[in-house]
Amino acid sequence: MASNVLFTRLNFDDGCSTHKIDSAVGFSIAGNNEGRLKKVLVLAEWTENFKEHFTPLVATLRGHHKDVNVSGLLYKTRGAEPEDATNVPDPFDDILVITGLDALAFALHNHNEPSILLTYVFIKHWAGGEWGLYHLVNQLIPDAIFILRNNISLTKYLDSGIDQKLEITNLLQHFKKRETEISLKVYLVYSLSVLLGFILRILSLFRKAHKKHKIIFIRLDVMGDMILSLPAMLAIREHFKHSEITVLASRRSGAIIEEQQKIVPGRFCDYLHYWEAPWHMPEHKEKIQGIKALFQLLKGISTLFLEKFDIVMQPVELGTGVLFSVLLLGRTTIASIAERLPLARLLMKHVQPVFLPYYKLYHIADLPDLMAAECGTKASEHYRHTVLTVGREDLEVVAKRLKILGWNGYSQIIAINIGAGHPKRLWASAKYATLMEKLLTMTNIFPVLVGGKSEVGLRRSIFDASGGLFLPDLVGELNLNQLIAILSISEIVVTPDTGVMHIAAALNKKIVSLFGAGSVPFCKPLCDTYTIVKHELGCSGCGDKCFTDGEAPCISLISVFDVLEAIRGFLPAF
Repeated sequence: MASNVLFTRLNFDDGCSTHKIDSAVGFSIAGNNEGRLKKVLVLAEWTENFKEHFTPLVATLRGHHKDVNVSGLLYKTRGAEPEDATNVPDPFDDILVITGLDALAFALHNHNEPSILLTYVFIKHWAGGEWGLYHLVNQLIPDAIFILRNNISLTKYLDSGIDQKLEITNLLQHFKKRETEISLKVYLVYSLSVLLGFILRILSLFRKAHKKHKIIFIRLDVMGDMILSLPAMLAIREHFKHSEITVLASRRSGAIIEEQQKIVPGRFCDYLHYWEAPWHMPEHKEKIQGIKALFQLLKGISTLFLEKFDIVMQPVELGTGVLFSVLLLGRTTIASIAERLPLARLLMKHVQPVFLPYYKLYHIADLPDLMAAECGTKASEHYRHTVLTVGREDLEVVAKRLKILGWNGYSQIIAINIGAGHPKRLWASAKYATLMEKLLTMTNIFPVLVGGKSEVGLRRSIFDASGGLFLPDLVGELNLNQLIAILSISEIVVTPDTGVMHIAAALNKKIVSLFGAGSVPFCKPLCDTYTIVKHELGCSGCGDKCFTDGEAPCISLISVFDVLEAIRGFLPAF
């Protein structure tokens, strides 16, 4: 079906500013009057990667509604217009992107011929920013079909004729209540932080002066995020040769620095401190802006405050992380500011901001890279694939263990990482067993299972699923530097979207990455050669807030055949 390219801007007063109408010519909501279904209108929130999300949804609609025009009406609450309007309607026949509820009302007010038009409204199942969209459409188009934005929900509706309007109503009411609570907490925390900042500024007069230039880099999250920060940290280390550098990390994120500096002492920092941020503890998952988290912050700040840092760097966009960096009262504080987060916006005037536009897609590595660039360092990408050190002793240990497992010393190693950072990113044990069985039949290929101590249980279930077949594995037997060593001599690394993927990418290995709920633009491996294996349902990027119990449908859709085909793509002989 030929596409009618129409990507126009239609902006009205959105409560903040007034915009002009650029064009809406050619976009017809009502269609014609032949008395049969002619058009399907897809109405949803706009994102930069809308093609990825809506391709499977539109394909399902086309399969059910034969020979109809599928139009997209994508709504933005605020933010800049799309950068490129050329050839973007796919998978739609035509598309209109609008900003503001008034513009949406204008676009919908001619909806008066339901006999020839069906309107599908897709609402995300994991975020609460779509209440205005839902409320307006519900008023103007009473017969609109409300669906949670995933292909499973759409298919269920097409099979049953029952939409999810009631479920969506309850979901959005929950999010609206939660947003109100967060707003109150944000202003309370900000008010307390202003008072605390005043007290700390008085106390700072009694901090001892020091001769050294001191920098602190704060990364209080998971190992994958730290790995993606290492190039920026090397750039900072190179630029500030005579500075004393401290890294504040969680146990999960700091392990990579601790282990790597056993091989090359002081490569990334002079001091590594650990602190478990309260917003990364399970009981605080929903209380990022909470009072209890504030007091945990104060406890963590007490010692570091006395260090009197010249530069404080904080590349995590969460408002609580920004607050932590501000309260250290460094001479210069560089922090990531996400426009969509209220606490971060309130704190923006207290930092030298690395600004994230409201709708902009970015990669995790962009934040530390931009922060390093803000300091005038060499571009971080120069360090991207030289950031990890492979120890000779670690290589010898790994080679010895592989030979015990049957490696002949020249067969190409395929490392199969079974672990993932979240249970909903885990691939099925039976599929790992079948994949290993298939790979073991290939000539000059040596597959080996790898993973940490926390994956020993999963390894056991893989062995059970194999029916007693011998599967080479080193799960739970390698320390972090030895894991880096085995990945460094592997031809291919097969892994879910997790920290091991980013280790392999830092080594510039060929990667087959199994993606489920994660957002590919945000998390993709930064290496020269990789294949993403993914079955998009229209809802990726949900942060693993899956709409089902048990195994997530997005990861469970990946078949052994899919992964084998991706591996064969790197092995032309097969």
